[in-house]
Amino acid sequence: MTTTPAASRIVKKEQTKLLRQTLIWIGVSLVVLVLFLVLILPNAPRLLATFLDSGAAVGQNDTIPPQVPVLNTPPVAVKEADLELSGYAEPESQVIFVLNGNQAAEVAVDAEGSFTQTLQLQEGENQLEAFSRDAAQNESALSHSYLISLDTTAPTLELAENIQDQMEVVGKENRLFTLAGQTEASAKVAINDRFLFARADGSFTYQLQLGEGENTVHFVITDKAGNEYTQDLVIRYKP
Repeated sequence: MTTTPAASRIVKKEQTKLLRQTLIWIGVSLVVLVLFLVLILPNAPRLLATFLDSGAAVGQNDTIPPQVPVLNTPPVAVKEADLELSGYAEPESQVIFVLNGNQAAEVAVDAEGSFTQTLQLQEGENQLEAFSRDAAQNESALSHSYLISLDTTAPTLELAENIQDQMEVVGKENRLFTLAGQTEASAKVAINDRFLFARADGSFTYQLQLGEGENTVHFVITDKAGNEYTQDLVIRYKP
């Protein structure tokens, strides 16, 4: 097939246009490469540092307080001064304990949000609260307030005047004998392994079925803190 002069001119024109576009593309690529090597690459460390500083600034501008710490409910009364506390708070924050109005201890919260801390209680009533502080020094509100009583004294037992050790009870009508006494309010009273609780004023009564001869009565008084007092008495019964 024979190519006409007009077709040949068109082909040459297209080839020239393609060559020009290729040269322009190569030139632009070389300019971009030179700019990258001369301007961007040498300043990469500085740009990275600027970016990191910007991220740190964002963290420093954190004004959102952490969540209020949640304490596992402590006992209302204890007999030991050392009280171990545990609970949950914002992971990797700090929990500050406030005991009787004063900051008593600070503990770091682990990555899972758990913490434990031992506090030293004072004899008598202790008011306990806690709050959280995050890395940006934001502080939460105070937690629920707890009252914990440290009682290191054993309860006492005062029996009614008509009850004496080695006493004698006579008569079938007296076989059901009333034990009455006074102890600490709401204390647990065990009488020969039978349990009852003292009233709010500390008084208690118990009906004891006497057997003929010698009857041993064993008292164990336990207060709210777990302190115990024991006492035995003997009652002799004759029908």
